[in-house]
Amino acid sequence: MTAWGIAFCLAALPLVASYLGYPLVLWALIRLRRRSVPEPPLESREQTLPGVTVVVSVYNEAEVIEAKLENLLALEYPKDRLKIVIASDGSSDETCSRARAVLARHSEEDRARIQIVERPDRVGKATTLSQTVPGLDSEIIVFSDANTMYRADALNALVVPFRDPSVGLACGTLDYMIPEGGAAEGEALYWRYENLLKRLEGVLGRLVVANGSIYAIRQHLFEPIPASVADDISLPLVAAAKGYKRVFVSEAVATEPLSIYRSEEFRAKTRIVAQGFEAVRHYRSLILGLDTLSILQFLLHKVLRWLSLPLMAVMLLSSAMGGGPAMTWLLVAQLVFYGLAILGFPLRKSSWYPSALMIPTYYTLVSAAAFRGFLEFARGRSFATWEKSESTRQVVTPGEHSRPLRILFLSHYFSPETNAPAIRIHDLTKRWARDGREVTIITCVPNMPQGRIYPPYRNRITQAEEIDGVKVIRVWSFVAPNRGIVLRTLSHLSYMLTASLRALFLPTPDLIIATSPQFFCGWAGVFTKWFRRRPFILEVRDAWPDGIAAVGAIENPTIIRFLEWLEGNLYRSSDRIVAVADVVRDVILRRGVPPAKVSIIGHGVDPEQFKPIESDEVLKAELGLSGKFVCVFVGTIGLACGLSVVLRAARILKQEGPDDVAFLMVGDGAIREDLEAEAAATGLDNVIFVGLQKREMIPRLLSLSDCFLSHMIRHEWFSGVIPSKTFEAFAMGVPVILGGGERASGDLRKDGIVLPMRAEMEGDLVEALVRLRSDGGLRERMIRGARAHVEMHHNREIQAGEYLRLIEDLVGTSPDVKSDPLSKRTSSPGPTERSIEM
Repeated sequence: MTAWGIAFCLAALPLVASYLGYPLVLWALIRLRRRSVPEPPLESREQTLPGVTVVVSVYNEAEVIEAKLENLLALEYPKDRLKIVIASDGSSDETCSRARAVLARHSEEDRARIQIVERPDRVGKATTLSQTVPGLDSEIIVFSDANTMYRADALNALVVPFRDPSVGLACGTLDYMIPEGGAAEGEALYWRYENLLKRLEGVLGRLVVANGSIYAIRQHLFEPIPASVADDISLPLVAAAKGYKRVFVSEAVATEPLSIYRSEEFRAKTRIVAQGFEAVRHYRSLILGLDTLSILQFLLHKVLRWLSLPLMAVMLLSSAMGGGPAMTWLLVAQLVFYGLAILGFPLRKSSWYPSALMIPTYYTLVSAAAFRGFLEFARGRSFATWEKSESTRQVVTPGEHSRPLRILFLSHYFSPETNAPAIRIHDLTKRWARDGREVTIITCVPNMPQGRIYPPYRNRITQAEEIDGVKVIRVWSFVAPNRGIVLRTLSHLSYMLTASLRALFLPTPDLIIATSPQFFCGWAGVFTKWFRRRPFILEVRDAWPDGIAAVGAIENPTIIRFLEWLEGNLYRSSDRIVAVADVVRDVILRRGVPPAKVSIIGHGVDPEQFKPIESDEVLKAELGLSGKFVCVFVGTIGLACGLSVVLRAARILKQEGPDDVAFLMVGDGAIREDLEAEAAATGLDNVIFVGLQKREMIPRLLSLSDCFLSHMIRHEWFSGVIPSKTFEAFAMGVPVILGGGERASGDLRKDGIVLPMRAEMEGDLVEALVRLRSDGGLRERMIRGARAHVEMHHNREIQAGEYLRLIEDLVGTSPDVKSDPLSKRTSSPGPTERSIEM
């Protein structure tokens, strides 16, 4: 290796160690030590909450002080254990008078909890805190900024780790609100990485620095802070020196606007780095007295990053001078990086410019500011006081948006595909978009179930369209038919990779939803959550691997255990789980998921699309069904449906009569071709296969039917499910013969809404058909009960509203939702009913 190559490696090594090696080392230590801080159940936290004083150091914060005080007064923390101190650092505007105006609007009890401390001279935040905190008598001191708003439960979560006497400091999550466009998108991605590091450090109890806007310390650990050192660097070092753990609490969430101006960001980062070097100078003996790991952490997490710019300059120079293919490619890569960095400055406000491409711009800006901070420190300049960033002084409370709520939905399937998940997601998302939410779907090119791409689509790297107000982004995936294991797994894995990557280049969502199965789509949601740092809802439409094990698709116990492990980790990685049926919820709970984390939004029907209509006699004649008593099946013709029972029943009817009964099979799946070939070979002309149909054709086909067959194989697992297409038949006023689903259909059977048969018993099917054919009164009673049941429990309009309220509760918003006269009704299945998408 040449001297230039060695120089390149020596410069690159610290950066690689800091940005890549450090988080990997933390992750490995966590796996080895398992030293996470235990958290008690939410319901028990109220009983253990200590006395807390929130200290807010302010200077000329008249624009936001009223909102800040109202935010603190509205926290869920017990009033008798919460005090608030507004410490004015020589404010010359109306900060204090506006704070007192807030007190005047509140009760005497609230006023007694708030203290406004006015100091005539400006001395800086560190000195203000040093003069204020020693006189406080609360067990826990929380530090906050005036423009930072806390989620209602933030304090409750923040103080929970202090139940462990070895914990001295706890830091919450600062969730930045991102203005449209601007360098803020790049900074947001950077801060997601920072929060990841804090979480890893916090699990080990070794947090290096805190978020100055939301962190807490035991009062007796507080020590005066040097005037030109930031408190969120100083106090974690003090706690570490005294042997206390420093933890990170992801549930304690605060919100703060990001700056939209480069000059503000540059000044802020310059000041922060200068204060960091001042902390190293002041606390050098304390830092050197820490254990080796703590010293390395401070070096890797902070100091090496502050020196990024000179290291980058050495890398660029050495690759330019080194020669050879390797150094040439390294030079090209760096030039591309810096080209993107330069390009990002003029395009920072362009809505079309991908947010991920702002990372080079922001990183270069931060590195330059850091080096400037080092130079200012070397010159002896003090940053005890500074000017605030004006663009960050807009009032933004957690969950409050200056734009529509932004929902990102990941699904392997979507319209114009007609399988159950595609229809469900289309029905829900188009209603959210109609109600003013900004909904984006990342999906595949439509090809389900044959693995043939629908014209005029092409399997491109990425393509976008709009369907019913929903932005649909289709990514490349390996296209395979819905049969077999290996090719389908490749299809699902390819979607997971491309969808996760595409999500990085979208505007930051407020919430992420991914639907499972296939749970590789669920993992795409997890990866997106990790990178975008937004709440994640996992929608579970079927419980894997239970379902695939039940049909015998996979029998190897080792593979099944591995899939169960993946499934369990997927559940734990989600912030909320939405199950579509009780049977699915039961499986999730058996995996150890807390019941409060799981909600049910059952299967539904679009009441406008599926409603009783006159039989389409022209279509009936075209299909050769005129004068026939028609039993229709609609759905996926797969192993789980056990539809060979139809052929056996058709053979009985062919031989013994009545000869006017016919089956109409609508759909496609893994065994359709086999069944169709068998019917043709045995002369069963009373079974007609019409294949996969467009969604708008389904009501017309259902209108031809005198009854609907809903059937699953005979297995304990499938006794707890009902195919989702059953509810479309209910809505159309078509009597349903239900094969299987004994555990799921208790109320339906009791109320006479379905005519039951034993699963896979052709004699029962024939008997049910003959009975319905001859008893018009029975058909009428079933029709009335089924339609009422759908309106009460499976109305998609109601479900969309319930789902949206769940989303907004998780995000923390309460935007107006269009009123619905049925909004008080429940859309969940009845107490014993379960359903599943087939």
